[in-house]
Amino acid sequence: MRIDPKHWPALSRLLDEALEVPPEGRERWLESLPPSDSPYREDLRTLLRHADVAQTHELLDILPDLKDAVERARAAVSMRALKPGAAVGPYVIEREIGSGGMGAVWLARRSDGLIKRPVALKLPHAGPHGHHLAERFASERDILAELAHPNIARLYDAGFGDDGQPFLALEYVAGAPLIEYCDQHRLDLERRLRLFQQVLNAVQYAHGNLVIHRDLKPSNVIVGNGGRAMLLDFGIAKLIAIDPREESGGTQAGPAGAALTPDYASPEQIAGQAVTTASDIYSLGVLLFELLTGERPHKVTGSRAELEQAILTLEPQKPSGSVTAEAAAGARGCTMGSLSRALRGDLDSITLKALKRAPVERYATADAFCEDIERYLEGEPIAARKDGGWYLARKFIARHKASVVGAGIAMVAIVATAAIALYEAHAAAGHARAAAAERDRALALSSRNEAVADFLDVLITESASQLHLAIVYDATGNPKHALELYDGILQTAARTDPAASPPVVIVANRAQALELIGRYGESRDAYNRCIELSLKSELANMRLHCMTKLAWVARELSDVQLADRYLREASDLARTLMPPAGAELISLKIARGRIALANNQLLEARTNLDGAIADGNAVFCQMTALVSRAELNLNEGRLAEAEADARRALSLAQNAQRGVAYSNRTGLSWLILGRVLAQKRDKAGSRQALRSAIEHLSNTVDADHPMLLLAQQLTHG
Repeated sequence: MRIDPKHWPALSRLLDEALEVPPEGRERWLESLPPSDSPYREDLRTLLRHADVAQTHELLDILPDLKDAVERARAAVSMRALKPGAAVGPYVIEREIGSGGMGAVWLARRSDGLIKRPVALKLPHAGPHGHHLAERFASERDILAELAHPNIARLYDAGFGDDGQPFLALEYVAGAPLIEYCDQHRLDLERRLRLFQQVLNAVQYAHGNLVIHRDLKPSNVIVGNGGRAMLLDFGIAKLIAIDPREESGGTQAGPAGAALTPDYASPEQIAGQAVTTASDIYSLGVLLFELLTGERPHKVTGSRAELEQAILTLEPQKPSGSVTAEAAAGARGCTMGSLSRALRGDLDSITLKALKRAPVERYATADAFCEDIERYLEGEPIAARKDGGWYLARKFIARHKASVVGAGIAMVAIVATAAIALYEAHAAAGHARAAAAERDRALALSSRNEAVADFLDVLITESASQLHLAIVYDATGNPKHALELYDGILQTAARTDPAASPPVVIVANRAQALELIGRYGESRDAYNRCIELSLKSELANMRLHCMTKLAWVARELSDVQLADRYLREASDLARTLMPPAGAELISLKIARGRIALANNQLLEARTNLDGAIADGNAVFCQMTALVSRAELNLNEGRLAEAEADARRALSLAQNAQRGVAYSNRTGLSWLILGRVLAQKRDKAGSRQALRSAIEHLSNTVDADHPMLLLAQQLTHG
């Protein structure tokens, strides 16, 4: 048997891994090789059979071509051990400052004094492919000669020593690799992102000159003492494959996996597919992930093959969920909790967009990547998130805090007036004209302040499109986002006019957000406060809404008697309203149905839930009633009806998401669907549904929410 020397780079790497595996586990290891390495399985078997030292002569017998290749390479490029003080061409080397897959880098100076400054002298390693490395060095010389950018290390000189040793004399940057520099100086997230933007600018410049880096990693970004990031090492930018005659425009990484760093390589590089600028975007995403968290996206502690398989098949975890070391958080000026919170949301979205497995789903350019980071830093909505109006409103508040505070009580009054006017317009036909007048007055007042007008365009439009109560908590189904918004409005109101009562609609919105998140004690207090304010303002429909909600919150807190009392009081109040309440009566039916179901009063539960589904048209009411009726059908063994209700609820919830990643409504729908499928013995479908439920709920409700705990319990049960 003869082994083709062209296969040796891959075989050498894989053989190193195989020899670390105990002999009894090697066959299993061979069978688990990823698709990119499977062509080498039989050659590896042969090599492993001759791995014993006593059989070295047999191993050499099967590698004559490789020995010849080594000799030819050594003849082509004479190699020798280098020591400080040795001469390479016109340079005298002083000390080694780095080493990588292609070669070593030495600090050096010209012996003839033509260049006074020190240079980073890059020299190739000795080895069987030294002649190819020499050709790649020539390529790097040609590439760098054309690149002139303040964040790319300049090429000063290139050539060969008297003994044929190729060299590149590059700008020497005194500093530290990117991650190390940031950690040493304990840079916060903003300063880390500003440094990263310098890297993005350099990569964009290179891409604009038709150069793909292909090996972006922390050690190839040096930050000088002045805080400037310098991008190094375009040595594999064109000729990534072993064969230097391959085309350079969309080159193949090759099955050998040559000249790449697996931890930072894109899925297409790992798979040996065409490499484009999108591959650099992925590597930049890995770099950003590590810069923010101190970790890498795929935490694989096994072999390189396992890492490559993870990159090819697994979605990376969120940066906010990857903060596991207090030291890493401290290096960023945070605790683990505060760092996780700071990364949650926009920075998660930005990083994960760059790390999409499909190249077309990543940022189209490094500039687009940089611009989204700039939007985040400026408090503007980012392109990587497609959240609805509440996200835009929250970003507005953060970005224009001074303007919002300056508008002060006027803004709060406008919000309260417009929302209450919309609410009262549905309570009685006689209030319609007053509501329109109040709305017109609010918009006229808002036009005096452009920033506030922008905010109200979002808020009023969203309120008008949801329940007529303006109790919308979040149009897309994320109550955590909504709670941030309402807290911001109430804090502004308290600062600008401490003596004034807060807007009752905003208090009710906040109470519902707390309920949905699972903070039932806080929600109960907020609903009681809303009842006090509604009595003071004579808003009977609002009081009915809060009493109905209080009934369910009491049931969640296991106070059955109090829940029944609130239901009776809400029913008595509903009969006094003229004209009768609309959406409030549907909410009352849902509360009656849910509480009856919790009390195992199944006939009463079905009557109320059927009525709510028949009469209601708001998405939140429909979804809540359908989820509850699906549970009722599940309890009664009506599995087909239960599945139909669960899937209908899921469809409504997903449509309401409007492209947003996570929704608690979607999570609850997945949960009941998973429970139904489990009863139908569809284990795979149930498992997938429960995993989806956990994914949505863990991002929208508190960790101790009973529904999230139930989903987790069922998944591990």
